[in-house]
Amino acid sequence: MIKSPISPIIKKTISPPFLPKIAGGITARYFRFNKTNDATGRYFHNEIAFLNEDVQATLTAGMISAVGCVVFANENFIDGSTLSRWGYSLNPTEATITVDFGAGNEQTIDKIRLYIEPEAGAIGAAPIYDLEYSDDGSTWSTFASNLDTAGIAGWKDIAPS
Repeated sequence: MIKSPISPIIKKTISPPFLPKIAGGITARYFRFNKTNDATGRYFHNEIAFLNEDVQATLTAGMISAVGCVVFANENFIDGSTLSRWGYSLNPTEATITVDFGAGNEQTIDKIRLYIEPEAGAIGAAPIYDLEYSDDGSTWSTFASNLDTAGIAGWKDIAPS
């Protein structure tokens, strides 16, 4: 008998592997995941956290927007549960997930924690993202580049590169 990696009945806390603390961080209003390849495999985005010195920034569902993704519910991306799915990237090369902390509410972030789950039986290339930040939502700088989600099934901590 093959057991599903995530049971819909049993909710458990998953402890992600933590990166060492990074001095400083990036201060910005906007952070985004920008897909950079023509991925054909579906990878669910289940949970995200923006941290500075292991303190999580407060997010609300209204801060999250997406282009080129199927979205189930924004609150699923930040509800603290790895069992609820926020959405997944579609086939197009352009797929972007953006978080807007709001004017006057810029955040200093030294790592982004993401929980990804490949679709059961997924075939095809996994998405590769550039993580970017911006003060104005128009001019973007690199937080981390070439985040290859292939082989990620669970938590991934991403630090500025």
